[in-house]
Amino acid sequence: MSVIGGLVSDRVEGVDEHSPVDGDETGVEHIVAYAPLSSVPWGVVLEQREDTALALPNRLRQRVLIIAAAGLAVGLAMAWVTSRQVVLPLARLTGQARRIAEGNLAGPIAPEGQDEVRRLAVSFETMRGRLETSQRELADWSTELEERVRERTAQLEQRDRERSVLLNKVISAQEDERKRIARELHDQIGQTLTGLVMQIGGVEATLGDDQVAIKKQLSDLGESTSEAVEEVRRMMSDLRPSILDDMGLESAVSWYAETHLEREGMEVVLDLHKSKAPLSPNVEISVFRVYQEAITNVIKHSGASHVSISLAYDDDRVSGTIKDDGVGFDVPAARPGADGGWAVGLLGMAERANLLGGSLQIDSSPGKGTTVNFEIPLEGTTRYE
Repeated sequence: MSVIGGLVSDRVEGVDEHSPVDGDETGVEHIVAYAPLSSVPWGVVLEQREDTALALPNRLRQRVLIIAAAGLAVGLAMAWVTSRQVVLPLARLTGQARRIAEGNLAGPIAPEGQDEVRRLAVSFETMRGRLETSQRELADWSTELEERVRERTAQLEQRDRERSVLLNKVISAQEDERKRIARELHDQIGQTLTGLVMQIGGVEATLGDDQVAIKKQLSDLGESTSEAVEEVRRMMSDLRPSILDDMGLESAVSWYAETHLEREGMEVVLDLHKSKAPLSPNVEISVFRVYQEAITNVIKHSGASHVSISLAYDDDRVSGTIKDDGVGFDVPAARPGADGGWAVGLLGMAERANLLGGSLQIDSSPGKGTTVNFEIPLEGTTRYE
């Protein structure tokens, strides 16, 4: 009564539990329920062992646990099957996509998986096929382009060889013509003018003292004729200096620089070395022509006051420098015009060096002078035909 006394006195429904002292197993809880009656001041009391009262809920809980475990096992099994049908095909498809991204288009992509995964694999295979087709087309175009480039290169090389041969013959013809003109100047005009000077001197010697005016005229005529003889000799030297054949390249360059630059009031510094072995005629004349053209440009266009000229030899090449402190010029803008012009001489210097397997560079800018550097190999050079 002590367990439900409060419920009875308050006439309220309630449930409680207690451990009976006598008449039942010790330690087994009992559940007591009380419900008052509405028509009389009594109530109904129900007492039962806890394990008996909770048998149905316990069995229901066990069944729920069993059903939950079975559901979990089924879910895990379905997840495993799903991973086999979705995750693995996706992993393989990812590997195939990586292979395509690396440029390996060989081998088709097999459609795997279900629904979206399969459609994705089909789309990847379509893309791979198109990329492979484009790659083959690009390879074909590249092969065709390379073939055209090879053909064009061969044509350009053939034209360059033909141009070199033609230019070689042109330069050779120029040198032959220079020799011919120099020889004719010496044999005909030079000798004729020299004879004329001697005749004028002879006529002048026969005149008396009373013919001063005539003597003066003959003297002036003799001086003019002598100047003409010197001019012819200078022209002969410019065309084909005999000093080049007689004393070599160094002496010819020194003579040409001193007679032409110093005559214009320019200070000349020479650093010319002599070759240990004889130079081939085409190397010798080509190097001299480079110096000749460079010195001519200095005189005509530089306005320089100081010019330094060097000539040196290595084991297999000859090199030289012509440097002035003149007005300079814009090298890229110096292009031969329709009427030729002085830039043709620059081109001629470079072509002579190139024909011999060498090179020539011009370094200049407005207000900073000009430097011409060249190198020409001594062996394996092209000879003028």
